[in-house]
Amino acid sequence: MKTNTFSKLAPFIQDYIYKNNWTDLRDIQVASCDVIFNSDANLLLTSSTASGKTEAAFLPVLTDIYNNPAKSVSILYISPLKALINDQFTRLKDLLEEAELSVTKWHGDSSQNKKDKILINPNGIIQITPESLEALIMNKPNDVYTIFNDLRYIIIDEVHYFIGTERGIQLESCLTRLSRIINKIPRRVGLSATLGDYKEVEKWLNSGTNRECITPIVASGKRTISLAIESFDDKADFYNSLYTSSLNQKCIIFSNSRSNVEENISSLKEIAKEKKTDDIYYTHHGSVNTSLREQTEDLMKNTDKKIVTGATLTLELGIDLGNLDRIIQTSTPFSVSSFVQRLGRTGRRGNKAIMQFLFDKSEKEKSENFYENIDFDIIMCIAIIEIYLKEKWVEPMLIPKYPYEILYHQTLSYITSIQSIQPKKLAEYMLTIDIFKDITKEDYKMLLNHLLEIGHLALTDSQELIIGSDIDKMINNYKFFSVFQNKLEYIVYGDSKQIGTITESIKVGEKLKLAGRTWEVTSIDNDKFKIYTKLSSGTSNNIWKSDAETNIDFKIIHKIYEILNGNEEYIYLQDNVKSLLKTNREIFSKNKLNNKMLVSCGDDKIIFPWLGTKSLLTLSYILKSEGINNNILKCNGIPIGLKIDNLITEIWLKKIVEKILNNKITIDEIKLNDFNINKKYSEFIPDELKEKEFRYDYLDLEKLKEEINL
Repeated sequence: MKTNTFSKLAPFIQDYIYKNNWTDLRDIQVASCDVIFNSDANLLLTSSTASGKTEAAFLPVLTDIYNNPAKSVSILYISPLKALINDQFTRLKDLLEEAELSVTKWHGDSSQNKKDKILINPNGIIQITPESLEALIMNKPNDVYTIFNDLRYIIIDEVHYFIGTERGIQLESCLTRLSRIINKIPRRVGLSATLGDYKEVEKWLNSGTNRECITPIVASGKRTISLAIESFDDKADFYNSLYTSSLNQKCIIFSNSRSNVEENISSLKEIAKEKKTDDIYYTHHGSVNTSLREQTEDLMKNTDKKIVTGATLTLELGIDLGNLDRIIQTSTPFSVSSFVQRLGRTGRRGNKAIMQFLFDKSEKEKSENFYENIDFDIIMCIAIIEIYLKEKWVEPMLIPKYPYEILYHQTLSYITSIQSIQPKKLAEYMLTIDIFKDITKEDYKMLLNHLLEIGHLALTDSQELIIGSDIDKMINNYKFFSVFQNKLEYIVYGDSKQIGTITESIKVGEKLKLAGRTWEVTSIDNDKFKIYTKLSSGTSNNIWKSDAETNIDFKIIHKIYEILNGNEEYIYLQDNVKSLLKTNREIFSKNKLNNKMLVSCGDDKIIFPWLGTKSLLTLSYILKSEGINNNILKCNGIPIGLKIDNLITEIWLKKIVEKILNNKITIDEIKLNDFNINKKYSEFIPDELKEKEFRYDYLDLEKLKEEINL
């Protein structure tokens, strides 16, 4: 045991360590204690999954609270998922058994009785989601002061999940508003398993705190990783391999879509039935009922049974699922970060990390368009693996400059909390929140005038702003607390129980796959948005449409180019994928994609500039500004080029590229005739501001120049 650090821990923590037979503190836990005990800095803890980050955060923080008791709730733990809160709740209860500190879950599914107790006797730890924190600050600011007036620490789990996202901007704003209510700036601790550039994350964590952030760099133990990529031209072969690979393995089968999850699990159930093996197959994604998801999590964590769970990114984050034998992927992760998160699910406690990629190519037909015969999804899979294994690189965080939609949301939330305010004071309050620092007073004035015009705000006789009566219903609906899109959902019932939700329309008599089974719709209550079903079999009608945008970094696209243009062999490729890679390289070479940007394909002209998504979009709009109509070309869902609608020559294209590189095109000169921002509150933002947001947050001319040069 690292004696010096151990001796500084609170007695109840020392007892906990002895009871759990810890032989030593991990390096990250010692480093964390050093920062908390010997500085006033914020703390960023980043290391692989199951490396002891949670304990590294709580051991010194709880010791500090033990030595200097707070007069209110002392620790606010923020998580992106209720499931993570429930998981950490169980872990913290054991740790705090003798500490006389309560742990209260505070989200939509939590007991109101327990929340009321905290109001009477505020102490201990509150675990909360950004949406529940929003609701508290907006509707009960006086209670916020009562609960948090002596708050010492804010711990943000899976911090990388928030940065650059709408939820992250909302959270940053809410934390500033919380500090202003209690007139105190608590220390922040961020936890993450996958980070590239620490500096951006430290900057985000420090926002509005006037503190520095320390990120302890500790040596990570060596990991043994086993990887394999295989593809199948026959669907039966694909599912049989999926069955064999997961048989007697406690594992997660990750897919990028809910439809693939449901199809995979229902097919495995059928094979198991035929082979008379146990049905140990479960599903876990956002449309499966919460209680069913929690049952699956509990089963994975608390049983040695070799169960198999099909999942989307809902199991990507750090919920403790115990020791997994392997991870299986049936599609390519769209980021290195996602790959690392999923890989970290296996190989814990010194075991080998095993990850298999199985690709179903049975529905792929030979196309007249050569680019459709390149398996960009498999090539990107190789690219992601190579980048991480050889460089340990992870995508940088992209922080938006002009988050007008969240400014709109936070403006309404803040006015609701205080009832009325003068416009000048409102601007002083909102525009000094760090995340809104780039938004000018003129822009904000334009936004407020627009909200007055559309009735979302109103002026009192004393010229103070209040919430407009037209949007009382929207403001008072629980869905207002979230800043991401809320699709119209139908609750699906099967066997008289809620099994989940669907967003797409379906008719009586049609079938849907949900929670790993096939259901036939027996009746629909359109007034109450309920669908009633009975168990069935066969194919389904629901296709689980997704509006998710694919934003792929240049480094990945450039690596795809290098793989196709090279001759390197990769030991984790099975024979059929080695053959496929060889064929893909031949197509690449035959069509001269290594030395030509503009390629003819039948009647089509295709530009393959090998750019990241943001730069590709920028080039697309520049070409449109130059009179060249085009659309982004996606292959296997990956934005890979531009399809040109009118005649263009290589010489003409090179002249446009030269204009870009010689700074003869400015970002403000790019015409935006058909841009689209599809966010929850976009419709309430003036067109002029939306255009500015798109121009500076969605496009990046400097990055385009840099990538073209490379």
